[in-house]
Amino acid sequence: MLRALAAVAPEAAPPDIAARLEDVNRREQECPRIEVAPGVWLVPLATETLPPATHTNAALVGGRRFVVVDPGSRDAAELEHLLCLVERRVAEGGEVHAVVLTHHHGDHVGGAAAAAARLAVPVLAHPRTVDLLRDEALRGVARGALDDGARLDLDGETLRVVHTPGHAPGHVALVAERARVAIVGDLVSGVSSIVIPPDTGDMGAFLDSLARVAREPVGLVLPGHGPPLAPEALETAREHRLARERAVLDALGAEPRPLEEIARAAYRGERVHERFAAVQTLAHLRHLAARGRARERDGGWQLAG
Repeated sequence: MLRALAAVAPEAAPPDIAARLEDVNRREQECPRIEVAPGVWLVPLATETLPPATHTNAALVGGRRFVVVDPGSRDAAELEHLLCLVERRVAEGGEVHAVVLTHHHGDHVGGAAAAAARLAVPVLAHPRTVDLLRDEALRGVARGALDDGARLDLDGETLRVVHTPGHAPGHVALVAERARVAIVGDLVSGVSSIVIPPDTGDMGAFLDSLARVAREPVGLVLPGHGPPLAPEALETAREHRLARERAVLDALGAEPRPLEEIARAAYRGERVHERFAAVQTLAHLRHLAARGRARERDGGWQLAG
């Protein structure tokens, strides 16, 4: 409303002002705009993601040119909602530059090919993400690689790529330098803990990635799930993981112990699904083993040395 009023000529008649505000209100009802920082529009989309999350945050980020980040929904109605906001931004003078992916998981890439095809733009991602996505996931659309440190000039905003492996090998965060916002995908969540898959993830790399982005000079963090967060959330998440790793280490002894027992000890007193606890405990154990603190033997885990 304030933007609409600012654009009205001083000599405009009251009926013209009313008509302008009515048009703005109509567009807000049809296609609500959630602008969390200048040039950064948040677009929560219903996706097939892990509970308790129900949505994945897509985003429109940039200046006169802008990118569509993580259009993760395969649902046609959700895609139309996203494209409605893209059209609204274009109508306000914007130009779509590309679809950008933070990583290759389905709840972040589900609508990428469809969105890129409709908008006639390429899909950009870290080279590892491009390699991990099967051809059918991006069939028929152009692809480009975003290496660590790459910068996208978006005519009024610069988007810088920060490689943040751990949750996924090709995971990246995107730093909007002018808006001072970090779009971090699944580096941190506003609704739960991030899963580190033991086979394709890396707990050590994840901890390093949290520390790296925590050093960025930003004022807001936009996670892949949940509401925007203060930058301190990154260090809080890292401290939480380190505390969990200490609990896992404390559960080890001189003799091998089954993974499930270690997980129960590390998560004692917490309401958490046993499978989740076991998967995360295994990720921590592999990190401890890489540091020479634990080892696997006879179907269990014990202190190294």
